[in-house]
Amino acid sequence: MSRRLLFAPLLFVACLGLALIAFGPSDATALAHRLHSVGAWGPALFVPICILGNVMLVPTSIFCVLAGWLYGPIWGFLLVWPCAATGAAICFLIGVICADAEASA
Repeated sequence: MSRRLLFAPLLFVACLGLALIAFGPSDATALAHRLHSVGAWGPALFVPICILGNVMLVPTSIFCVLAGWLYGPIWGFLLVWPCAATGAAICFLIGVICADAEASA
């Protein structure tokens, strides 16, 4: 696979992270209030925030509690579980890319 194809999603996640840091809420309560106020779009917004948080090494337990509080234990679990797995896969991909670049240098 081309390095450009692997680099594009990582660049997207980095830009999303910078936007979240620059314009996002500063604490979990404010984030919960914003997600709850947008109604049906809340879960759609929660997914990239959770994935981005996992990639940026924010503890997943924060997102688990937040999802359980906002959407209930069952829907919260069903929302967080794929997000945590996707975030872990992206972190693994970043590690593979960095290790490959280091090994070829």
